[in-house]
Amino acid sequence: MKAFANAGDIQYVKDWFEKLTDAGLRPNEVAYGIVIEVHARSGSLSDAVQWLEKMRSASIKPGVTAYNLILKGHSKIRNGTGTSECFKKMLQDSVKPDNMTYGTLAESFAMRSQVQPAIDLIGQMKSASVRPSVITYTSVLKACDRARPKRTESAESMFRDAVKSRCALDAKILSVLDSVVGSSRRSKLCKELGVDEEKLASAVLRKYIDRRAATETRQFRERSR
Repeated sequence: MKAFANAGDIQYVKDWFEKLTDAGLRPNEVAYGIVIEVHARSGSLSDAVQWLEKMRSASIKPGVTAYNLILKGHSKIRNGTGTSECFKKMLQDSVKPDNMTYGTLAESFAMRSQVQPAIDLIGQMKSASVRPSVITYTSVLKACDRARPKRTESAESMFRDAVKSRCALDAKILSVLDSVVGSSRRSKLCKELGVDEEKLASAVLRKYIDRRAATETRQFRERSR
């Protein structure tokens, strides 16, 4: 069933779900989650929400995974209202947001150039004892980059916060920082904060080389069959 969900085959997944109920079996959270996932990924968010309600009606409390799927769907189509409403419902259901939840919200704010809500989100994460990831910080910097005029001071402040929190920085966040404040200022900030730019760049290059080597090895084995 999961494979068909990944392939986006909504009808097969629904048929499979009906077979479970016809056989007298009670679908669990995982089964409902798969149906929600296939609808959310295909963009059928209204159907995904309906299945969330069906899940609740069956006395099965939706978990963070189910909500994250719907949040991601709203974020992809830049539906800020839908994203906010889904998050509020999640909190009302006493479902604890995780890093993916906050990351999706930050991404949604970034897409709509909403700097302050993105910054406030970092504070909310800390208050909830959820450590912000580099992905979340990068989304906040993206919001600063897309704002007009660009929010350079906010970007610098959040980058400092990322370093202070010992976030696992990567080349992507440096690239976004560069876009906001410029190469010269980025380099000065990194030097001031003890961030090794060359090391981060080298890590990206190593990952690329490793992926390339793995691809070539796989292709060689396929040709040798």
